[in-house]
Amino acid sequence: MAGINNTVTQQIDILPSVLDYLNYDKKYTAFGRSIFSEKKQAFAINYLNGMYQCISGSYALQFDGVKSISVYNYEQDSLLRNNLLAQRIPQKETLQQWCKAFIQTYNHALIQNKLMYH
Repeated sequence: MAGINNTVTQQIDILPSVLDYLNYDKKYTAFGRSIFSEKKQAFAINYLNGMYQCISGSYALQFDGVKSISVYNYEQDSLLRNNLLAQRIPQKETLQQWCKAFIQTYNHALIQNKLMYH
């Protein structure tokens, strides 16, 4: 576990990471993933000024809740200046679907009061 980890992470990864590090094997609910596990794809999602930003792999997708506004290869374009939305990028559709699913799952859990840890 020593060394540098350059994978995409976010605050919701803290709980699964700590529990994984402690070898906790009981059930719990978390939206994030353990940074020590390679079983799940690394991702990050944030919301600012009415815009979701979903990051996975080399791409960052900006989504207004209805449609994609932009997509960037943030590893090659860290200042997000070259919008690739019009280009055929296989990851674009996958990232958009994932972003929609995450938002829907989170909102459903929030409305149903299911954001509890067990």
